[in-house]
Amino acid sequence: MIFIFSFGTNGDNMSDGPDPMELPMKMAHVSRLMRLHRAEKAGGGMDPMAGQGRLLAFLKIAGEAPSTDIAAILGIRQQSLNQSLVRLEEDGYIVREQAEDDRRRIIVKLTEKGRDAEPPKSQIAKVFEVLSEHEQEQLSSILDKLIDALSEDLGLPEDPYEQMEAIRKRMGEERFRRAMAFRDQGRM
Repeated sequence: MIFIFSFGTNGDNMSDGPDPMELPMKMAHVSRLMRLHRAEKAGGGMDPMAGQGRLLAFLKIAGEAPSTDIAAILGIRQQSLNQSLVRLEEDGYIVREQAEDDRRRIIVKLTEKGRDAEPPKSQIAKVFEVLSEHEQEQLSSILDKLIDALSEDLGLPEDPYEQMEAIRKRMGEERFRRAMAFRDQGRM
């Protein structure tokens, strides 16, 4: 038996609806292209939307912050964050200290070298200039729906608002606002 799969939308396929694999394949392809674009445009430097560059850019905007809050705001696993923090610390960009009020919490602070480092520039945001403002808003809304559905399916915290409010109290209103603005730049 031979199966023929069509991923096009030319109307020649035999199903009544869209191919269920077309959108996931396109999303995976866009994701790969965005990673390649970031790597190419970083030119050996730090990418402000990935890894150490993202953390350095975040700390330049938010100032010091507990590592658990950084992980929650940026949506990365604590283990992945710790690996990047070790590298930044070894390179002299940050220091990690125990919080005075709770010795279990680790506060991440920029060193003088970290404060003086040129903030990495993002090239990926330019990719979205091919979309009109209205199309960007539509895409953002669609991505928010997908993020919400995936978060729910993965059983992520039921009330992320409460988690963010606790972080807001620890960071202070202004630093939290700047941190969230930075995080939202990566969601374009």
